[in-house]
Amino acid sequence: MRVTLGAIALSLIVANAAFAESVRQPPAAVPGFGQVTLTPEMANPDPKLDYRVVFDVTRGGDDAAAPNPGLERVARFANYLSAARVPLEARNLVAVVHGAATKAILTDAAYQAKYGRPNPTTPLLAALRAAGVDVHVCSVVLSRAGITPDMVSSSVTIDAAAMVTEATLQLKGWALVPG
Repeated sequence: MRVTLGAIALSLIVANAAFAESVRQPPAAVPGFGQVTLTPEMANPDPKLDYRVVFDVTRGGDDAAAPNPGLERVARFANYLSAARVPLEARNLVAVVHGAATKAILTDAAYQAKYGRPNPTTPLLAALRAAGVDVHVCSVVLSRAGITPDMVSSSVTIDAAAMVTEATLQLKGWALVPG
């Protein structure tokens, strides 16, 4: 059997196009945050599952100019689900913020007054909300830090206590991703 150079080139083009199609990803759920890369060889999220996941976000970031890394991780998870084509109605994500991460939920004005700059997490909070991610903050931590409700971003829900929110969701069958 005689194989021509043209036939080889054509088969390589077809194979490359098939590979590119197999890894083409839909738009990110949280554009600009939580970058992901999926390949056919990876074990990716199962698009047939209903993802009900609560994230315990407790750590502040080392870089004062960067968004909170725990919330960035929530964005990455949402983007993995989107890239794996998990339907939007099966992506139920809640981030519960407390501890050192609490400053991430401040309005720009409150953050500016306290830290001398706008809140670097504000765009991420808005993007998470637009993606359907619920961000909650612990009222006990707010009280202890002297943060009043008017200082909390409108993208965030104030809960009685982080541990109550997390326990309630777990008892309802949600998976907990520790901080």
